This record gives sequence, structure tokens and C-alpha cells, in this order.
Amino acid sequence: DSTSSRALVVMDRHSGSVKWTLKARYGFIHNAITASEKILFCLDKLPPTLEKRLLRRGRQTPSDYRLLALDIETGRVLWEKNSGVFGSWLSYSQERDRLLQATRPSRDMLTDETGERMAVYAASNGALVWDRPIKYNNPPILRHDEIITDNAAYKLATGERKLSVDPLTGDQM
Repeated sequence: DSTSSRALVVMDRHSGSVKWTLKARYGFIHNAITASEKILFCLDKLPPTLEKRLLRRGRQTPSDYRLLALDIETGRVLWEKNSGVFGSWLSYSQERDRLLQATRPSRDMLTDETGERMAVYAASNGALVWDRPIKYNNPPILRHDEIITDNAAYKLATGERKLSVDPLTGDQM
């Protein structure tokens, strides 16, 4: 599947020398790699298209998927999650120290991926902040203290729907 890679390779941008590499168990999904100044976050799992192919054939998806936080200089694992790994999209908020795991539905990409769930972690230590079902149709975007989707905004801190005041009517919308 061309939506993931067999390994991560981190290089020195000045010399071009390889600092470290890490082989995937299944694949590092391209839309599920993001970084802070010091940490690289990634999902090591089968892409949704391959998972669906397995399920159609009556086979289970693997149970040892990984959500990893790696020291960007050394490749050392800072923290790892092995349960609740479902997504194909990661997004990081330095401002709030949060990591969003979600799926990546989109009209211009693979058509078999749906937006049905989001989970947020403390990026510094991997502690789960919340995990809830949320339906959406485009990749979620982080902006300050909110997650923006095609049809709603959600509080990054809780996952609750965020309402705003209609400037004309004064009603919550």
C-alpha cells in the first residue's frame, strides 16, 4: 500500500547523514507522522484499505499496533501506546501539548475511510485525555483550543462540541 512506509529514516539536514532508522511492524502511515521540535509521533499499523481487505477475507486485524513518541535526535522510544490504536491521522498542538489521533476521511482521497472517532493524548507523556465517537467527513484541523471538522468544532480539552453565538440572532449555534 503506497499510503505507508516500511521504515522511518531521520537524517541530519546539513550533512545528509542518517541519524537513525526504525523499521515498521506493519507500516508508518504517511498522514500519521507529525513532530514537535524534539519528538516525532507516528502510527505503526496497517492502512484502512488493507484492514478492510483482511476483514472481507474473514481474518482479524493485528492486535499489536503502535502509537509511538520518539526522540527526534536519537530515535529512542519516549512512550508507546499499544491499545486504542485505530487512526490514520495524527496532528500535534505544541501550544496545548496535545496529540490528536483520528481517521482521515476526505472526498479527494481513498473513499473507504470514514470519520467516526477521535482520541487526544498529552503529547509529553502519552496519557489519554479523552477518546470518543465523533462523526466527520474531512481531516480534523487543530486550532488553538479546538478541533475543526467540516461540520462542527470540538473542544480539544474534552472532545465536547463547541458552540458559538450567531452574531445576528444571538443564538448558540
